[in-house]
Amino acid sequence: MSIHANCPGPGESLLVDYRYSVSVQEILVGLRQAGSLENLLWLLEHPPTITLGTSGGSDHLLLRPEDLEAGGVAVVQTPRGGDITCHEPGQLVGYPVVDLDDTSCRRDIHLYLRALEDGIIGVLGRLGLEGVRIEERTGVWIAGSPPRKIAAMGVRCNRWITSHGFALNFRNDLRGFGDIVPCGISDAGVTSLQKELPVDRLPSPGELRVLVHGLPSSIELSERSRSSSRRSQSLAVWSKNRIRDRNRAAMNPSMARWSQDSVTLSSGLDTNPSPAGTASW
Repeated sequence: MSIHANCPGPGESLLVDYRYSVSVQEILVGLRQAGSLENLLWLLEHPPTITLGTSGGSDHLLLRPEDLEAGGVAVVQTPRGGDITCHEPGQLVGYPVVDLDDTSCRRDIHLYLRALEDGIIGVLGRLGLEGVRIEERTGVWIAGSPPRKIAAMGVRCNRWITSHGFALNFRNDLRGFGDIVPCGISDAGVTSLQKELPVDRLPSPGELRVLVHGLPSSIELSERSRSSSRRSQSLAVWSKNRIRDRNRAAMNPSMARWSQDSVTLSSGLDTNPSPAGTASW
């Protein structure tokens, strides 16, 4: 599986506007459907944003949207599955764009979610934390009374190509979660790596991204995908400078030029929606 990720240099930021990231994902999904792109994982962060999924969640907002917007928090209806959640700087967000036919998950979105959970649980284990699942509550939790959610998940699947994904609380201050009932669950808490780990065991942002880069290995690849990935194992870089310009985000499905510091994409991709499925947080 080829992995393409934001890899900022010193002083650069992973922050990407949420609405813009949705537009970029639609284009990436179209490229993957056209066979012009391999499976990939996009790592990024978002400015303060509250998102409402296809299951709703407006009744789990504790403040009026206009008050949140006035305070610098975007409120966005999103096509991913699930209820309401919060994104903040310092939270590591991962958007796998994966053809489920190229994995052992095949056309099973819920099995795919379990594989993502396994990957995050593995990352936590490498850091000395025990992540757990809670039945009928998608995501990864730290056990306790009450349990504390450390990673939320919600995906969209368009003709069996995935988008959206997971949000792992890392160094975000969690204040935005006080403005919502996270995922509509009122009897549990939220936490972060920063809250759960002593300072001397907290990874740097770069170290955490390296660990998360191994997450796709939790999704067993089919022989077709293994053969394809052997042909292209390089780590490409999605330059934030490239995706900042929306005019460059119109793509030709026959062309994706990869280099060590950018992905250059040119015009023509049809991004009209097609039958799609979602799975919840």
